Amino acid sequence: MNIKDVTQENNKSKTRASIGFIAESIRRLNSSELARLVETLCEDNMGQKLQTALSYENIDRDFRKD
Repeated sequence: MNIKDVTQENNKSKTRASIGFIAESIRRLNSSELARLVETLCEDNMGQKLQTALSYENIDRDFRKD
């Protein structure tokens, strides 16, 4: 393993931790905070991107269940 591999592995770990933190933070939002988050994300088209990604993820999970 060279330094590039170690650096990439460290970055992956940080990314996973950050994603987990973000997901948990969203789970803890109350309804008004969630509504504000949705409005903010939709201002720059991120809402549409997330809607599409979430829809495909849900379809994939449903497919894997059956």
